[in-house]
Amino acid sequence: MGEGGRKEIAVGIDPARDWRLPLAWAVDEARRRRYGLRLVAAVLPQHSTHHVDDIPHAMALRQAASEALNAAAAWSRERHTEVEPASELSEGLSTGV
Repeated sequence: MGEGGRKEIAVGIDPARDWRLPLAWAVDEARRRRYGLRLVAAVLPQHSTHHVDDIPHAMALRQAASEALNAAAAWSRERHTEVEPASELSEGLSTGV
């Protein structure tokens, strides 16, 4: 469930892959069910022992994920203007299924 208890369709946006097909399904399904739409991109967390060389790489990954989320949000609005996506940039690894 999303904010305020509203049901949502969540879809992962991978900046390294084509996200249009899963997003098309998610946008269509959110519209059909009158649910919210949540776009999520995940980046690996920086380790507690930072190496100076890792910072530019981590920043580039965050930037790519943020740009992919923005592009996916714009694309989903073009597909169905009545579905307003929420975006989430998540840092960390999921241990759940």
